[in-house]
Amino acid sequence: MRTILIAAIASLTVVNALRAQSPPATQPTSQAASGPVGPFKNIIHHGKILGRTARQPEATRFTVVYNMGMLFQLDKTHCLLAAGLEEQGGADLCVGTQGFVVQKLSDLASAQPIPLLTPEENYQPQTSSEKGYLMKGGAIGGFVPLDAVMADGKPHPAAGTGMIIGVCVAYTADRLNPIHAAPQWDGNTYWSDWEMFIEIVQLRWDGQTLSVTGREQVRDILGVEGPSTPFSGFILKDGGLIAPFGFKDSKFRVVRFDWDGKAWTPSAMGKPFAATARESEPCLQRQGDRYLVSTRGEDPKGRMYVSSDGMNFEPLFDWKNHYVPRILNKGLDGSLYLATNTGPGFLRNPLLVFPLEGDHFGQPVIVHDQDGVRDDKSDKIPFVDHAMASNVFLEGRWRHLLFYRVCDLKERTFYGFQKDLIQKFQGGKGPIPMRPTSGLYCAEIEYDKVVDPPFRFAGE
Repeated sequence: MRTILIAAIASLTVVNALRAQSPPATQPTSQAASGPVGPFKNIIHHGKILGRTARQPEATRFTVVYNMGMLFQLDKTHCLLAAGLEEQGGADLCVGTQGFVVQKLSDLASAQPIPLLTPEENYQPQTSSEKGYLMKGGAIGGFVPLDAVMADGKPHPAAGTGMIIGVCVAYTADRLNPIHAAPQWDGNTYWSDWEMFIEIVQLRWDGQTLSVTGREQVRDILGVEGPSTPFSGFILKDGGLIAPFGFKDSKFRVVRFDWDGKAWTPSAMGKPFAATARESEPCLQRQGDRYLVSTRGEDPKGRMYVSSDGMNFEPLFDWKNHYVPRILNKGLDGSLYLATNTGPGFLRNPLLVFPLEGDHFGQPVIVHDQDGVRDDKSDKIPFVDHAMASNVFLEGRWRHLLFYRVCDLKERTFYGFQKDLIQKFQGGKGPIPMRPTSGLYCAEIEYDKVVDPPFRFAGE
């Protein structure tokens, strides 16, 4: 079992940690569709909810914009939006995650950011004598709301606690590339020597204050090396939380976390599964009496796996799709859909959702179409992707909220081994300034009924 790096564990109240920062400048707006949209009752477009940061975040130096988000239920009236940050000037340079406690979406206009994941300068890699920069991206996780109850109606012993998980990658000190990034991409192993691990952040909510109660950098889980983060939120199962992780051996395993009275810790692991060595970004959802995991492949195929116990999975079907992020989400009515794009080339526009119909995906519905761009030849090449959804009780009703990134390929910094792409899309001149349209967006899908909500609260 490889060494687990443990950072200092402390009970820290962080709601007021950034009191001096001014609030986000973006005011959410809503625009409802005119009626039924495909299999959905309606789609409401809340637009860009977070754009550029109001103040320069810690350990950053260039323009930073919010890029991805996930919403967690804290109690019956509060939610936590965990919003990722990306800095221009390095390839996929994720620079942490900030949290916003809200009672309605419009609270984001004045809510103070809470630091959840923060990058590290002067980081000493294990695989290099040169000090570097530790980037931290994403904020997947799970939370048991305050006053949540078990299936038998008894209070959940971990109510008011949860965790988020982010990926850490060691970059060179100039932040341009990961350490040991290959000079040329061979289509398979360019990332294999990167120093990557995960950071687990323990959270507690008491009804008024969000606290970070633990922080741990982890290089193996239950003895299996090289965990990478899931691509969907954790699922509550029999009092525990489960999620699929990728590992260094190119296999996926569903890991169960249980509350030990002080923290959420891994307690069990399912058997390894993967059809190929080039799959990534596993998403887990439960539908009725079965559990489904979808993955992104480089063939390009997506694959679906099925399980009856949520831990051990077998292949179910695959489908052809463009090589882009694919996220499996669950609607309020119990239905599932895949949020993705279909190309061509590097085009990630429009953002589409494909309803799961039995054991195949049906016709897509457009959720977001940026400027009507349908090729990668114009002065704009939109990226509209990473659409992660949450079912939450907010403003007195159950809501299905989909958060996704909007940016432009021409404003992004490529990896050093992508010289051909730099020349093709940026003429060798480097990225353009970030567009004012770039940021974190939200759309709301409405359903006719609510089936199997993710949590039950006391008194229901």
